[in-house]
Amino acid sequence: MAKNYGGADDSYTNGEAASEDMSVSEVQPRVLLMGLKKSGKTSIQKVVFQKVSPHETVLLETSTKMQKLDISNNSFVQFQIWDFPGQLMDLFDEDDDEGDMDWDKVFAGHGAVVFVIDCADKWPPAEAVKRLTQTIVRVVTTPGNNKPKNFEIFIHKVDCLKSEQSQEKHLDVKRFVEEELNIQIRDRAKTDEVLAQFDVRSFVATAVHYHMTSIYDHSVFDAFSKVVQRVIGHLHDCITALLGMLVTRCGMEKAYLFDVLSKIYVAQDEGVTAQMYEVCFDMIDVAIDISAIYGCPQPRAADEESVDGDDAALSPQDLYKPGGPEDSGSAFPFDSESCTVIRLDSKQPCTGHVPSPNRSRCVAGSPRRQGC
Repeated sequence: MAKNYGGADDSYTNGEAASEDMSVSEVQPRVLLMGLKKSGKTSIQKVVFQKVSPHETVLLETSTKMQKLDISNNSFVQFQIWDFPGQLMDLFDEDDDEGDMDWDKVFAGHGAVVFVIDCADKWPPAEAVKRLTQTIVRVVTTPGNNKPKNFEIFIHKVDCLKSEQSQEKHLDVKRFVEEELNIQIRDRAKTDEVLAQFDVRSFVATAVHYHMTSIYDHSVFDAFSKVVQRVIGHLHDCITALLGMLVTRCGMEKAYLFDVLSKIYVAQDEGVTAQMYEVCFDMIDVAIDISAIYGCPQPRAADEESVDGDDAALSPQDLYKPGGPEDSGSAFPFDSESCTVIRLDSKQPCTGHVPSPNRSRCVAGSPRRQGC
């Protein structure tokens, strides 16, 4: 009897119908969130995109069906997250004919694969690495060019490690993945023309990226920022160039373009640092919280047209709903006229951000001198 793991289009978040047409999924890029059971996949997407507190994720039930989450916060951040339950990885065994998952259909779409490895679990992570390399081989052998081009490895739950242990596990995973991928390719290259020409070392250097992550700090937001940047591709390059011009012309030290709802950054100038990202991240939280308390929302008349999603008043909680403020029908006090300037101390430059006309985007950075 076939196991019901949930097909490519039969389990949705937000109460969407199981029979929903796949046409939207085929247009939007996909971020395929994969990994073994209890590795932290669902917790990551809940914390980053649904604003669940990290401490509340311990109450989440184990996923049993694939879930899809539409992320459409603004014109730059538009993609789908497909959260795969860990038991679907069992279907990668060549002798397992059960289930109805059409992997060619799953992988036939532009985007990225995010594979989560739990570094607090059994070590070395032989099973996780095996499933990861099987995933890579399946994607590589999927027909056509419209398929994920990047594999983002989240070495997750690093909050339980010391810094030297974290670095060691990072190096371990890189070595394990390359060794296992060589084995997988060698075993199948004799019968597969695509794999016969596959250069493992070159592929790993250009298409496989590693991130040390935890839901208890900024690292998972930073990692997902890099995932989104690679998904949007050339658009990211253009925005980066524009931010570089902004930094040069305005005498700034650093600049980011943030998606306010998720606090992932779509682009940054070339000189950014991890410390500055954390400062800007926290500053956006402060700006939203203060705006929610002291802002003066101006409700829009029912017959008045909205512009770029800036309509009527929301609660702070509504801002973080999966669809974002554009899905609600009221105006949030954090809008296109909001501006924040924060001085860290007498020696540090001030840090500020100014939203674009779409309030779900903002520029954040640090000027070199006052009054720029």
